[in-house]
Amino acid sequence: MRYTRYVIPILVAAWIAGCAVLDGDLDVYEGTYDVGFEVNAFQPCDETETWWVVGPNSAVDRLVDQTLAVRAADSTRANAPVFVRLQGKPGPSGQYGNTGAYEREFSLQDVLEVRTFREGDCGS
Repeated sequence: MRYTRYVIPILVAAWIAGCAVLDGDLDVYEGTYDVGFEVNAFQPCDETETWWVVGPNSAVDRLVDQTLAVRAADSTRANAPVFVRLQGKPGPSGQYGNTGAYEREFSLQDVLEVRTFREGDCGS
C-alpha cells in the first residue's frame, strides 16, 4: 500500500509522454479520398496502398461532409474521388475496413483541404 502514492504520478507522466509522442508523429498527407457505401478510402499521392480513415468522429464527419459538398458542386464528378490534404498518422500494415480491403488505417486528426481533383495533383 505504501507504493500507491507513486503509481498515479508515474501513470500520469507516462500518459502525458505518450500524448507528446503521438502529436510528434503527425504529418500532412495529400492524396485522393473516396466515400460511399462501405467505402472510406484515402490513397496518398505516390502510394499504391489505400487506407481506411479513422479518428475522432468530428474530423471524419467533417471530411465526409466536405467531400459530399465538393461532389454536389460539380455534378459531373458526383462519384469521383476528391483531392485532400489531411493531418494524421498511418497505422501498421494489416487488413482494415470493410472485409479487410484496406492495407492500413489512417488516424485522421485534421482536415486541411478538400477540393475537386485537378490535373497536376499527385504528379498526374
